[in-house]
Amino acid sequence: MYFEQTELLKIAFEADGISSRAPVFLLHGWPDAPTSWMPVASTLQDRGFRTIAPYLRGSYPTEFLSPATPRFAGAVAMAQDVVDLADKLGIGEFAVVGHDWGARIAYTLAALFPERVRAIATLALAYQPRGEFHLGSFQQSRQFWYQFFQCTDAGAEAVRQDSIGFARMQWNTWSPQGWFTEEDFELAMSA
Repeated sequence: MYFEQTELLKIAFEADGISSRAPVFLLHGWPDAPTSWMPVASTLQDRGFRTIAPYLRGSYPTEFLSPATPRFAGAVAMAQDVVDLADKLGIGEFAVVGHDWGARIAYTLAALFPERVRAIATLALAYQPRGEFHLGSFQQSRQFWYQFFQCTDAGAEAVRQDSIGFARMQWNTWSPQGWFTEEDFELAMSA
């Protein structure tokens, strides 16, 4: 694990591959961590890429430098975090792969920093142009119950009280049987 300090954050990240090779940022989703990218990162490195997988703001051990900094985790702020990290690492252009919340950040990077983003790939979250929101069917909306739950005071408190249990429920609900090991889960929850 490596660390770089930007104006707002001490960003933790996993990185491997020769620094002169084409960089690929791997952005994790929720509830997840950069460690979930390790098999993908290994394959990319074998094919000649350098990989950087940051612990996105809100994920330990990345931390705000000042307690006075407002805690905000919108896609624009998090895209800026990636650019700030790229700058610290001396990276001009890069490819980006995002999963879930990382996909939203990847789309935002491509929209706001097209001169920096050479390629983009996303998983689990379709592109939605600004101002367009498609809720889908009632069946699909039912899958997002946890987002509504977390918007209530009681729901937010329940998640604070047992964030690991809440994450386990999400992993078990969303994953096919045998999709992940206990070791995979523990590694992600360490973040």
